[in-house]
Amino acid sequence: MRRRTMVALVVAGVATAVTVGALARRWIWYGAKTSTPPDEDAAFTAFAPGGQASFFVNGPVGRVMAKLMPIVERGVYQNVAEMLDVQPDDEMLDIGCGPGAFLATKARDVQRVVGLDPSPVMLHEAERRLAGRIAAGTAALVSGNAAALPFGDDEFSAATAIFAPAKPSEVFRVLRPGGRFARAGASSWRTPTPE
Repeated sequence: MRRRTMVALVVAGVATAVTVGALARRWIWYGAKTSTPPDEDAAFTAFAPGGQASFFVNGPVGRVMAKLMPIVERGVYQNVAEMLDVQPDDEMLDIGCGPGAFLATKARDVQRVVGLDPSPVMLHEAERRLAGRIAAGTAALVSGNAAALPFGDDEFSAATAIFAPAKPSEVFRVLRPGGRFARAGASSWRTPTPE
């Protein structure tokens, strides 16, 4: 067997083992059914260190997920960029930015980007991807969640939440009048509603 094929098989095997292990661990800890979080904001802290789903985005599994997410979600990134009609003068917020792949690929030409994520592992990977923009002052990464966005009113012209929970009342608070918001994928146990 060729060396390249062997390496691909080993990598696929490791990824499968990690995924199966993560799912088995979740099944054992939380049971077969997903329960509703105990309070309205629990969905926003689930992926933070110590949260109910933190295993998937922190530690060794988080490092693997940080490499896989940009590959698996590539098509979603394209669809979100098209829905937003990304413009060069945009100032964009990516809620639940993960490893920063959307900001690094689809928002690379916008004026300013800000990524928000509760996972230190994901923020570290996003920092690596956006290092040039961070050094130039056109990108920033913030540790936090979307329950109470740590930004001022009317600060952004566009916002995204790709496979991340987002509270619409908070998103529209930080968006300028006429700002655009695109949301993709399942957000959590339920979709948060405006207050």
